[in-house]
Amino acid sequence: MQRAQDQEMMSVAAHERAVEVSGPLAETAITAAAVVAAAKDGLEFRPRGDGKSWVLVRKERRLALKVNPSGKNSPELAEITALLHLQPNLDRYEVVVATGVPDPLKNPVEPADEFRITPRSTAQAYLYLANGVEVPDAHLASGVARPPGGLEEVQDLFRVHVCEERRRPACAFVAVRYRDHWFYIDDRDLETKATLMLLLQLRNLDFKRQQIGAIPALTLRSADNGSLHLLTLSSCLIIPRP
Repeated sequence: MQRAQDQEMMSVAAHERAVEVSGPLAETAITAAAVVAAAKDGLEFRPRGDGKSWVLVRKERRLALKVNPSGKNSPELAEITALLHLQPNLDRYEVVVATGVPDPLKNPVEPADEFRITPRSTAQAYLYLANGVEVPDAHLASGVARPPGGLEEVQDLFRVHVCEERRRPACAFVAVRYRDHWFYIDDRDLETKATLMLLLQLRNLDFKRQQIGAIPALTLRSADNGSLHLLTLSSCLIIPRP
Protein backbone atom coordinates (compact mmCIF):
# COMPACT_ATOMS: atom_id res chain seq x y z
CA MET A 1 0.00 0.00 0.00
CA GLN A 2 2.86 2.35 0.77
CA ARG A 3 4.43 1.68 -2.62
CA ALA A 4 1.09 2.26 -4.37
CA GLN A 5 0.64 5.54 -2.51
CA ASP A 6 4.21 6.68 -3.23
CA GLN A 7 3.62 6.05 -6.95
CA GLU A 8 0.26 7.89 -6.75
CA MET A 9 -1.69 4.82 -7.83
CA MET A 10 -4.31 5.57 -5.18
CA SER A 11 -5.28 8.25 -2.69
CA VAL A 12 -7.69 8.77 0.19
CA ALA A 13 -10.25 11.50 -0.40
CA ALA A 14 -13.57 12.63 1.04
CA HIS A 15 -16.73 12.48 -1.03
CA GLU A 16 -20.38 13.22 -0.43
CA ARG A 17 -23.12 10.64 -0.74
CA ALA A 18 -26.86 10.59 -0.10
CA VAL A 19 -28.05 7.97 2.39
CA GLU A 20 -31.72 7.01 2.38
CA VAL A 21 -33.31 7.31 5.82
CA SER A 22 -36.90 6.48 4.89
CA GLY A 23 -38.91 4.15 2.74
CA PRO A 24 -40.75 5.21 -0.46
CA LEU A 25 -42.99 8.23 0.10
CA ALA A 26 -45.98 9.35 -1.95
CA GLU A 27 -45.69 12.69 -3.71
CA THR A 28 -48.64 13.99 -1.70
CA ALA A 29 -46.55 13.67 1.48
CA ILE A 30 -44.00 16.22 0.21
CA THR A 31 -45.54 19.41 1.59
CA ALA A 32 -43.85 22.75 2.16
CA ALA A 33 -43.96 22.20 5.91
CA ALA A 34 -42.37 18.74 5.53
CA VAL A 35 -39.57 20.17 3.38
CA VAL A 36 -38.80 22.89 5.94
CA ALA A 37 -38.86 20.43 8.85
CA ALA A 38 -36.54 18.05 6.98
CA ALA A 39 -34.09 20.86 6.17
CA LYS A 40 -33.82 21.77 9.86
CA ASP A 41 -32.59 18.23 10.54
CA GLY A 42 -30.17 18.26 7.61
CA LEU A 43 -32.43 16.09 5.44
CA GLU A 44 -34.02 16.55 2.05
CA PHE A 45 -36.54 14.85 -0.20
CA ARG A 46 -35.44 13.36 -3.51
CA PRO A 47 -37.34 11.52 -6.24
CA ARG A 48 -36.60 7.83 -6.61
CA GLY A 49 -35.52 6.20 -9.82
CA ASP A 50 -38.99 4.84 -10.52
CA GLY A 51 -40.31 8.38 -10.98
CA LYS A 52 -43.39 7.61 -8.88
CA SER A 53 -42.23 8.05 -5.29
CA TRP A 54 -39.88 10.10 -3.14
CA VAL A 55 -37.42 9.30 -0.40
CA LEU A 56 -35.89 11.21 2.51
CA VAL A 57 -32.08 11.35 2.36
CA ARG A 58 -29.22 12.66 4.47
CA LYS A 59 -26.01 13.92 2.90
CA GLU A 60 -22.93 12.37 4.47
CA ARG A 61 -19.25 12.91 3.85
CA ARG A 62 -17.31 9.67 3.65
CA LEU A 63 -13.70 8.74 3.11
CA ALA A 64 -12.90 6.63 0.09
CA LEU A 65 -9.85 4.93 -1.35
CA LYS A 66 -9.70 6.33 -4.88
CA VAL A 67 -7.84 4.35 -7.52
CA ASN A 68 -6.07 6.59 -10.04
CA PRO A 69 -5.79 5.56 -13.70
CA SER A 70 -2.11 4.73 -13.21
CA GLY A 71 -3.08 2.13 -10.63
CA LYS A 72 -5.52 0.19 -12.78
CA ASN A 73 -4.26 -3.33 -13.57
CA SER A 74 -1.04 -2.73 -11.60
CA PRO A 75 0.55 -5.59 -9.61
CA GLU A 76 0.36 -3.49 -6.43
CA LEU A 77 -3.40 -2.94 -6.65
CA ALA A 78 -3.94 -6.57 -7.63
CA GLU A 79 -2.08 -7.67 -4.50
CA ILE A 80 -4.03 -5.24 -2.30
CA THR A 81 -7.43 -6.35 -3.57
CA ALA A 82 -6.47 -10.01 -3.19
CA LEU A 83 -5.15 -9.61 0.38
CA LEU A 84 -8.13 -7.51 1.53
CA HIS A 85 -10.73 -9.56 -0.37
CA LEU A 86 -11.89 -6.61 -2.48
CA GLN A 87 -13.57 -6.55 -5.86
CA PRO A 88 -10.82 -5.87 -8.40
CA ASN A 89 -10.63 -2.99 -10.86
CA LEU A 90 -13.05 -0.62 -9.12
CA ASP A 91 -12.51 3.14 -9.31
CA ARG A 92 -13.25 3.69 -5.63
CA TYR A 93 -13.58 1.76 -2.37
CA GLU A 94 -15.50 3.52 0.38
CA VAL A 95 -13.79 3.36 3.79
CA VAL A 96 -16.15 1.98 6.44
CA VAL A 97 -15.68 0.97 10.06
CA ALA A 98 -16.62 -2.66 10.42
CA THR A 99 -16.48 -4.92 13.47
CA GLY A 100 -17.14 -8.60 13.70
CA VAL A 101 -16.48 -9.20 10.01
CA PRO A 102 -15.86 -12.95 9.52
CA ASP A 103 -12.57 -14.13 8.08
CA PRO A 104 -13.24 -14.81 4.37
CA LEU A 105 -10.75 -17.70 4.47
CA LYS A 106 -12.95 -19.46 7.04
CA ASN A 107 -16.32 -18.15 5.86
CA PRO A 108 -16.27 -17.75 2.08
CA VAL A 109 -18.12 -14.62 0.94
CA GLU A 110 -18.14 -12.49 -2.17
CA PRO A 111 -15.35 -9.87 -2.46
CA ALA A 112 -16.39 -6.53 -0.98
CA ASP A 113 -16.66 -3.17 -2.71
CA GLU A 114 -15.82 -1.41 0.58
CA PHE A 115 -12.51 -0.89 2.33
CA ARG A 116 -13.39 -2.23 5.78
CA ILE A 117 -11.27 -1.24 8.77
CA THR A 118 -11.40 -2.03 12.47
CA PRO A 119 -9.62 0.83 14.27
CA ARG A 120 -7.66 0.35 17.48
CA SER A 121 -8.51 2.31 20.60
CA THR A 122 -5.77 4.50 22.06
CA ALA A 123 -5.38 1.99 24.89
CA GLN A 124 -4.82 -0.80 22.36
CA ALA A 125 -2.22 1.34 20.60
CA TYR A 126 -0.34 1.81 23.90
CA LEU A 127 -0.50 -1.92 24.59
CA TYR A 128 0.82 -2.75 21.13
CA LEU A 129 3.68 -0.26 21.32
CA ALA A 130 4.63 -1.52 24.78
CA ASN A 131 6.27 -4.38 22.89
CA GLY A 132 8.93 -1.86 21.87
CA VAL A 133 10.11 -1.29 25.44
CA GLU A 134 13.36 -3.06 26.34
CA VAL A 135 13.31 -4.98 29.64
CA PRO A 136 16.42 -5.08 31.88
CA ASP A 137 17.81 -8.52 32.65
CA ALA A 138 17.67 -7.67 36.36
CA HIS A 139 13.91 -7.10 36.15
CA LEU A 140 13.41 -10.40 34.37
CA ALA A 141 15.58 -12.26 36.88
CA SER A 142 13.73 -10.82 39.87
CA GLY A 143 10.32 -11.58 38.38
CA VAL A 144 9.01 -7.99 38.41
CA ALA A 145 8.58 -7.98 34.64
CA ARG A 146 7.84 -10.35 31.82
CA PRO A 147 9.93 -10.84 28.65
CA PRO A 148 8.90 -8.56 25.77
CA GLY A 149 6.21 -10.11 23.62
CA GLY A 150 7.17 -8.88 20.17
CA LEU A 151 10.04 -6.40 20.08
CA GLU A 152 10.79 -7.22 16.46
CA GLU A 153 7.22 -6.32 15.46
CA VAL A 154 7.53 -2.65 16.43
CA GLN A 155 11.27 -1.96 16.50
CA ASP A 156 11.08 0.12 13.30
CA LEU A 157 8.13 2.10 14.68
CA PHE A 158 8.71 2.54 18.41
CA ARG A 159 11.75 1.66 20.51
CA VAL A 160 12.43 2.49 24.16
CA HIS A 161 15.99 1.70 25.29
CA VAL A 162 17.12 0.95 28.83
CA CYS A 163 20.40 1.50 30.67
CA GLU A 164 21.64 1.27 34.27
CA GLU A 165 23.57 4.54 34.39
CA ARG A 166 23.26 6.97 37.28
CA ARG A 167 22.76 10.00 35.07
CA ARG A 168 20.18 10.62 32.41
CA PRO A 169 21.54 9.37 29.05
CA ALA A 170 23.03 12.23 27.08
CA CYS A 171 21.41 11.08 23.83
CA ALA A 172 17.90 10.84 25.30
CA PHE A 173 15.01 12.73 23.74
CA VAL A 174 12.82 11.82 26.73
CA ALA A 175 13.80 9.66 29.69
CA VAL A 176 12.15 8.15 32.79
CA ARG A 177 14.03 6.62 35.72
CA TYR A 178 12.30 3.50 37.02
CA ARG A 179 13.65 0.80 39.39
CA ASP A 180 17.26 2.03 39.14
CA HIS A 181 17.19 2.09 35.33
CA TRP A 182 16.74 4.78 32.72
CA PHE A 183 14.12 4.10 30.06
CA TYR A 184 14.64 6.52 27.18
CA ILE A 185 14.00 7.32 23.54
CA ASP A 186 17.13 8.03 21.52
CA ASP A 187 17.11 11.58 20.14
CA ARG A 188 18.35 10.23 16.80
CA ASP A 189 15.43 7.80 16.46
CA LEU A 190 13.14 9.89 14.26
CA GLU A 191 10.52 7.16 13.77
CA THR A 192 10.03 6.63 17.51
CA LYS A 193 9.88 10.38 18.14
CA ALA A 194 7.20 10.76 15.47
CA THR A 195 5.22 7.88 16.98
CA LEU A 196 5.45 9.46 20.43
CA MET A 197 4.14 12.79 19.12
CA LEU A 198 1.22 11.01 17.46
CA LEU A 199 0.41 9.19 20.71
CA LEU A 200 0.38 12.49 22.60
CA GLN A 201 -2.04 13.95 20.06
CA LEU A 202 -4.31 10.91 20.38
CA ARG A 203 -4.16 11.20 24.16
CA ASN A 204 -5.17 14.85 24.01
CA LEU A 205 -8.08 14.04 21.71
CA ASP A 206 -9.27 11.33 24.10
CA PHE A 207 -9.11 13.61 27.13
CA LYS A 208 -10.97 16.42 25.36
CA ARG A 209 -13.84 14.01 24.80
CA GLN A 210 -14.02 13.27 28.53
CA GLN A 211 -15.96 15.40 31.00
CA ILE A 212 -13.41 15.11 33.80
CA GLY A 213 -14.14 18.31 35.71
CA ALA A 214 -12.16 19.57 38.70
CA ILE A 215 -12.25 16.36 40.78
CA PRO A 216 -9.07 14.23 40.47
CA ALA A 217 -9.68 11.24 38.25
CA LEU A 218 -6.69 9.27 39.53
CA THR A 219 -5.27 9.10 43.06
CA LEU A 220 -1.83 7.64 43.79
CA ARG A 221 -0.41 6.99 47.28
CA SER A 222 3.35 6.84 47.55
CA ALA A 223 4.86 3.81 49.26
CA ASP A 224 7.59 5.64 51.15
CA ASN A 225 5.86 8.17 53.39
CA GLY A 226 2.18 7.59 52.77
CA SER A 227 1.60 11.08 51.38
CA LEU A 228 -1.04 11.54 48.72
CA HIS A 229 -0.32 12.72 45.20
CA LEU A 230 -3.45 13.78 43.31
CA LEU A 231 -3.35 13.82 39.53
CA THR A 232 -5.97 14.47 36.89
CA LEU A 233 -5.92 12.31 33.81
CA SER A 234 -5.15 15.33 31.64
CA SER A 235 -1.79 15.69 33.38
CA CYS A 236 -0.77 12.02 33.22
CA LEU A 237 1.22 10.10 30.68
CA ILE A 238 0.42 6.43 30.31
CA ILE A 239 3.70 4.61 30.70
CA PRO A 240 3.92 1.28 28.82
CA ARG A 241 4.35 -1.67 31.12
CA PRO A 242 7.98 -2.87 31.40
